[in-house]
Amino acid sequence: MRRLALASAALLAASTGSAFAQTLPTIVTPPPMPVERDAQGCWASPGPNPATGVTPAFGMDERMDYWVRVSGKDWHFADKAPVSIRVRAVDIPNPAYGQERTTERTIEAHGFLDKRGRSGVVLPLAGPGYNFTIWSVLSLYRQGESAPFAVVDNNYGLAARSIRPCLMELAGDDRGSGKPVVTKVALRNPGTAILTDDDYPAAALRAEEQGRTSVRLTVSAHGLVSDCTVTASSGSAILDSTTCSILARRLRLNPALDEAGQPTQGTLATSITWRIPGSSPPEPAAPLPQPIRQ
Repeated sequence: MRRLALASAALLAASTGSAFAQTLPTIVTPPPMPVERDAQGCWASPGPNPATGVTPAFGMDERMDYWVRVSGKDWHFADKAPVSIRVRAVDIPNPAYGQERTTERTIEAHGFLDKRGRSGVVLPLAGPGYNFTIWSVLSLYRQGESAPFAVVDNNYGLAARSIRPCLMELAGDDRGSGKPVVTKVALRNPGTAILTDDDYPAAALRAEEQGRTSVRLTVSAHGLVSDCTVTASSGSAILDSTTCSILARRLRLNPALDEAGQPTQGTLATSITWRIPGSSPPEPAAPLPQPIRQ
């Protein structure tokens, strides 16, 4: 899949011509999971598995760290106590993209009690040298045991979409020092590709909508987008909303700093130009994103 960097200021679909836009299949988006917020962050859960009784939840905190917590009947993990969990991750891709693969890693987790008083474990889904957010199935093992105590279908993609409003609310409360900005918001990894050809909204392609959407992002003291305001519309409500959605989900930002070097809430201005294949050439690329005056 070809990836397009934000700095290119243009997003092109994978095919050419308006006929492609008119024949795109309708994509059905699953409904969001129920979401709750606690002291650690925002969590989305599909509910208990009717066959096993295991309840998974997928979460993210204000630092954009990824977590999974799993609880079950008759489990015995001490609340907040550290515990080592061996994770066996299986990726089951579409056959066109390769064969099944597996990996294992022992992760330091901690126990917790869910709202029903059931015991469970909380563990990071990503850390130095590993990222389990993209793997299909996660099997969890206690140390020294050969059989997993839980097998979890990894629904992190849907969970991440479900918790986005909660995360933006969480970020809105994270103002840091609240003092004037001296060092502006900046990308953690400038030039990193955050868009793919598949991001062009199918409805916009069918309607042959294109244009440039400029936005102003409010960024929390932990570098999380808390608000997105369209400052110049592309002329398409779909492209405008998709711009905000993609940037809020995928941008990894260093927060603004005050005079003392402490994180504080800041803003960032940027834009995406949406071009349908076969249309006029894209505008010359500007260096993006560009911080606005704080």
